[in-house]
Amino acid sequence: PEDIAIVGIDNVHESSYANPPLSTFAPDKQELARLAVTLLVDRATGRRTQAAEIFYPAFALLARTSTIG
Repeated sequence: PEDIAIVGIDNVHESSYANPPLSTFAPDKQELARLAVTLLVDRATGRRTQAAEIFYPAFALLARTSTIG
């Protein structure tokens, strides 16, 4: 265990209860939801007819014992 570091993604609730607690990248779920609804409404109303451009949502690193010992 001292030779590797493990990082998860999405900050699932159980990651903080693992042994050792799992470091994770946590997305801004509110931003992702807002973006998804905006794209859906734009498609449904005809304001967007082409595929969406690439978006890079914000993520925060929650460093826990799995990477910082």
